[in-house]
Amino acid sequence: MKSLKIVLAVAIAVSSITFSYANTFDQELRVGIADLNDTEDNFFGVGYQYYFKDVELDHNAWEISSYLQRVDSINLDYLKIDDVSRLQVSAEVFLQNNWVVRPRFSRVADDDESNMRIGTDIGQFIQDNWEVGAGLDYFKSDTRFDYDENDDFLFSIYTRYTTLERNSNTFKPGWDLELQGTVIGEDTSVVASAAYYFSPKFSLYGGVTQVDRDRRDAITAVNLGTNYWFNRSFSINFGLGVDVGGDGLRSLDLLASYRF
Repeated sequence: MKSLKIVLAVAIAVSSITFSYANTFDQELRVGIADLNDTEDNFFGVGYQYYFKDVELDHNAWEISSYLQRVDSINLDYLKIDDVSRLQVSAEVFLQNNWVVRPRFSRVADDDESNMRIGTDIGQFIQDNWEVGAGLDYFKSDTRFDYDENDDFLFSIYTRYTTLERNSNTFKPGWDLELQGTVIGEDTSVVASAAYYFSPKFSLYGGVTQVDRDRRDAITAVNLGTNYWFNRSFSINFGLGVDVGGDGLRSLDLLASYRF
């Protein structure tokens, strides 16, 4: 990949930066870059998340502390790759301490086409550390030159289980596991992921995605990565993607997060 050395150099440079930190936060900024195998230009993304009450960090896995404490938030993301741009607004709202709703709206556009997506997930904590749920999304696609319009619905079911404790006086290493199945038209996909937290600030993760397109073509992708918090404000997430049975290394990405 032509930008592999550039991405690694940025990771090394950014990791040397230090910030002041506090025990709580209510806002988060993210900046991400990636080198993708099948594109001439690189991926760039920025994000902002606001939490409606302070999130504490003392004895939690810092990366998913807001989820473990069930803190409501709203999120804004902008992504750009080649001539394609994507804007998404989403939220996570916890109800009565055992329900969660995640509404979302996104728009993807390039020079020839635009796509709109609107939907939501609704989940329930059947146990304190086990969530199950389902999602429904509506897609609409507009082609600017021949004025074709296409729409479709996406249906998904998912489950998430974590061995990490929400309220504890000491941190205990543990797993965060997710599984999701999706159907849109004749296409189906299954995504399984697992992250292991060795300490509040360090984790390794991996995931497998299986996509069946129109019941003819199957694509399997594997993602591996690590997340490390240099202090309670600043983290680096470094990952890579591999196509199984394809061209090998598919992507290399770096995400920096700053909380305050």
